[in-house]
Amino acid sequence: MSSSSIAVVLGLGALAHTAMAGGLTFWAFLVATRRKTAPYRVAVALPVLGLLAGLLGLCLTVQGLLSAFGAVAYADASERSSLLADGIANAMNATAFGIGASVLLFAASAAVSAWGSRRPRA
Repeated sequence: MSSSSIAVVLGLGALAHTAMAGGLTFWAFLVATRRKTAPYRVAVALPVLGLLAGLLGLCLTVQGLLSAFGAVAYADASERSSLLADGIANAMNATAFGIGASVLLFAASAAVSAWGSRRPRA
């Protein structure tokens, strides 16, 4: 893949992530204005936190990969593979954190909003 196609894929992924957060925030806002209780007002912030967690995971992944390849550049030949493996492992852990936190926060917002969207019992 060329660098321009990678940039397009990353841009589309960021756009989809932002659209998901925006849609969930709007839905939670509609539920919160109708229900006017604390749990539904908290649901408005959850997608925004999910978006921030995903962006933090992305930034930590990039930083981890940069430090891994930077350490390899100045290391002895016997230590390179170990340093590279540790750096990539740290970067993938950051990716897992970002994706996991985003999914959990998006799911929590959707669950609270779905619960608040139900019709009251008669």
